[in-house]
Amino acid sequence: MKKTNVLILFGENEVRQYENTNKLDGLIENISKFKFDTENEKKSFLLGLRTGIGWQEFIIIEELLNVF
Repeated sequence: MKKTNVLILFGENEVRQYENTNKLDGLIENISKFKFDTENEKKSFLLGLRTGIGWQEFIIIEELLNVF
C-alpha cells in the first residue's frame, strides 16, 4: 500500500505572505507534514481542515461527552 503525504502552511499572516509573494521564504517553520496510510485518509483530513476554515477555535463535543 502506498502511503501519501500533505504539507500544510499554517498561520493567517504566513498564508497572506505566501499569497502575495508565491514564495515560502521564511515560512518553513510554519509548514507541517502529515503522513497517511491511504489516499482516503488524506482526503478526509483535508475535508476536515477545509470545513474549519474561518473558525478560530473548536471543541470536539463527542470527546467531551466521553468524559461525563
